[in-house]
Amino acid sequence: MYQSKTFHSGPITSTPMIIKWTIILTCIINFFALISNALFTQVLGLSSPQYFLTLTTWGIHKFFLWQFVSHFFIQPIAQEGISFSIVLQMFFCIYLLWSIGSAIVQARGTKHFVGLYFVGGCFVGIIAYVLLLLSGSLLPFSGATSCLYILLIGWVFLFPETRVSLFFLLSMQAKWLIFSLIGIHLFLDFANGNFLMFSINTSATLYAYLYAILALEMLSPFHQLHKIEKTLIYFKRKATNIFFQSIATRTHSSKIQPITKKRTTLFDEAFMDKCLEKISTAGHHSLSFRERFRMWRISKKKKM
Repeated sequence: MYQSKTFHSGPITSTPMIIKWTIILTCIINFFALISNALFTQVLGLSSPQYFLTLTTWGIHKFFLWQFVSHFFIQPIAQEGISFSIVLQMFFCIYLLWSIGSAIVQARGTKHFVGLYFVGGCFVGIIAYVLLLLSGSLLPFSGATSCLYILLIGWVFLFPETRVSLFFLLSMQAKWLIFSLIGIHLFLDFANGNFLMFSINTSATLYAYLYAILALEMLSPFHQLHKIEKTLIYFKRKATNIFFQSIATRTHSSKIQPITKKRTTLFDEAFMDKCLEKISTAGHHSLSFRERFRMWRISKKKKM
């Protein structure tokens, strides 16, 4: 539940390897899609790479399952084609990924960056697919906006008191600035009737909030919610303990089972030796019905 109050723009020492490869992969996929869009559609008469890399219902139905991951590496292209604003938006997303992602990796490790950005991106993709399917929309879904929402909320949990300048003029605490901007964005989506993006971004926000509480085990910057958040953490720890205790019990029983079988085998062999010795001295008729029945069971077990 520790919350850091210091934040540096970008990595403190060097850029973490996971951030480097994520940025490189984002640039390669984005530039390939942007540059080859006109070549594929106008010259070769083929579908744009955007249609194979963005998330679509028909793509998932054709088992293009990589779209659940590739959609947040692709910047959506408008109908009029590539524009300077699209390129500028792509570089802004990469800058946020570098600065915010590096801070998360250096504060809590690579595992939690993967949980926020990649697992969160796949979760957003599943939600988007379900909503597109329910609405019957054939429009493609792409962009890293929802993933950046998740990163920003995770970052706010780590650095809630950091002061950030808005347009280099207004200085605000990170917790107020980030949640205000996300709230305004969600309000505009809802007010403009863009219910699909409103639902997707709301799902991303809830995922980031619950991940920070349950996985990072941190309390939000808002004290009014701490009672609920502590209850969630308590039940999460209790469920985790029950799960690991059940695994430990199964492991323990599986370790005991071979020993029991081994002892049973030793007892059977000793019994057979005594019976054979009794037969050799007093004859076969000296065995009781119970002894004969047990010998028959042991011999049958050995044949199996």
